[in-house]
Amino acid sequence: MGENQSVTSSGSWNEWKEEAERALRGKAFESLYSSTYEGIKLKPLYDSSDIENITKATKQRTISSNSDWKISQEIAGDNSLDFSDKVKDAKKRGQNSFFVNKFNFIKNSDDLTLALQEIDLENDSLFFDIGENIGFASLLFYHFQDQQTIKKFNGVIAFDPYEELVLTGSSTIGLETKLDYLADIMRWKDESHFSTKTLLIKGNVYHEAGANSVQELIYAFSHALEAINELLNRNISIDTIARNMIFSFNIGGNFFMEIAKLRAAKQIWASLISALGGSEETQKIYLHTKTSIYNKTKNDTYVNLLRTTTEGFAAAVSGVDEMTIDAFDTVSNNTSKLGERIARNMQFIFKEESFLAGVFDPTNGSYYVEALTNQLAEIAWSEIKKIDDLGGFLEILKKGELQKNISLLHKQKINHVNTRKLHVIGTNVYANPNDQLDISYKAELKKQETNIKVYTFEEAMKYVDVEKKVPGIISENIDEIKIEPLKTQRLVEHFEKLRLNATNFKEKTGFTPKVLIVTIGTLKDYKPRLDFIIGLLTAGGIYSDVISYDNINDLKIDSKIVIFCGTDKAYDAIQVEDFNKLKSDSTIEEIYLLGNNALDKVNKYGLSGTISSDINVYELLLNIHNVMEVGI
Repeated sequence: MGENQSVTSSGSWNEWKEEAERALRGKAFESLYSSTYEGIKLKPLYDSSDIENITKATKQRTISSNSDWKISQEIAGDNSLDFSDKVKDAKKRGQNSFFVNKFNFIKNSDDLTLALQEIDLENDSLFFDIGENIGFASLLFYHFQDQQTIKKFNGVIAFDPYEELVLTGSSTIGLETKLDYLADIMRWKDESHFSTKTLLIKGNVYHEAGANSVQELIYAFSHALEAINELLNRNISIDTIARNMIFSFNIGGNFFMEIAKLRAAKQIWASLISALGGSEETQKIYLHTKTSIYNKTKNDTYVNLLRTTTEGFAAAVSGVDEMTIDAFDTVSNNTSKLGERIARNMQFIFKEESFLAGVFDPTNGSYYVEALTNQLAEIAWSEIKKIDDLGGFLEILKKGELQKNISLLHKQKINHVNTRKLHVIGTNVYANPNDQLDISYKAELKKQETNIKVYTFEEAMKYVDVEKKVPGIISENIDEIKIEPLKTQRLVEHFEKLRLNATNFKEKTGFTPKVLIVTIGTLKDYKPRLDFIIGLLTAGGIYSDVISYDNINDLKIDSKIVIFCGTDKAYDAIQVEDFNKLKSDSTIEEIYLLGNNALDKVNKYGLSGTISSDINVYELLLNIHNVMEVGI
């Protein structure tokens, strides 16, 4: 941004900077800059100079051809009839696109016919993420062919051939077999004039392991390029491959970064397909988005409503093709009907009340978003080329570089949660002491429960034609590829374990883990520190028993930990005899003072330490649990 660059119609950059410095009242102007997990330095103000090097063609690649999207809410059932009833209920409420990734109850053609009886292929859309159950694709294809509805089918029947390897470290079906199977599906589809998409690139697996937006783009498109090269080697044309591909990204809570990520994905895809000789039409990416699990919490689950609303809104303004919004209580084992209804209705609000479906690329023209989009795309494109030069996606998986890079970032985020540099409402700050959830979310791959084993797609179709059942797919030669699996996890699982351990401790002993807090001085002086320590302890499921220092000699001590709460000056009033009396009490094991400047008193009186706002909260809570034998 140049010195003479016009920021507004009435002021220059320098004038704006002078006004900002005055408003900062002595703080450095550089304090207005911030850094992201992507390594991007955010400026306090963006203007036209930040996007002057972005070509018109590049900007055009970020704009979708359609502003509308499919409301692909997840549908799951215990059996075919239950699934059908849920589809019927969802359709009554306005839904006409269905995301399906749990279907183990479908064993044969009769099960499938019953499950889909409420689907109107003229008006409804289906998105089957078939996971590792690739034989299930044969049953679906046969069903639509037999029903003579191939040309009516509108949707996705797809799998990611690398998903199992990435998440578990090996493949039950050889990678070569999966890719051969996928290539055969694409040939059969062309012959049968079946327009469904079949190759799903799941960028969301990297997100759920803790990747930042740049890493998601790098690894998702390196992942895609690996699959493309394998299919090209099987004599599938680049246009056929591109038409069959769909990308699925999860959307996190960093609103503008997530918008930029999706816009950058469009730009990268167009550049990639253009470089590979694809047509202009196939340079348009097909995007499915899903709200993040990584940042969701079991405690204070209604806060998840705010998170999914922000995430869904970011996806909507980015211009996606399909969107799945999870219920606010998805991280529990039993998603409620209320959660499902609210999640579905969010999308209707975005469309019908916010009119987002009627606006093409609403962020176009935002200097900030366009500059951020371009930065993400440039960084990711450079790294994608480096990975290709090093041997490709599979090679960095084998070396463990991808896993290591994402793990390091996840650990950094965990540290920020532990030290409360990153606030997670309801978990590490503003925790609700009444939450007592004891369930956990674990993403599981869909396992095959199948019949006869076959080797190829052709054999699978023949088997379905005769038996009308889902075939199992096996490999003649199992790949001996073994890698370090990518661990998917939520950001606050360790904090939630503290709360769960405290709940279990109470159920086991009949007592709530408790810390004695001794206040000293006047309420108006110690109240900020008291609120701080009560909130901190609540995050670990620990009750705060608050008494005044004036009453300490009349109290029967029943806590192993005592924390003094007051101003630094107020601590001068504490008598040495009282410290010594507490230290000699066999019940008490640790004594702390609140505040940064109390270390001298801690050393002088031989106390356990100080507690301040810059402490590692998780380590403190874990230590308190250990002292109290919570979770042991």
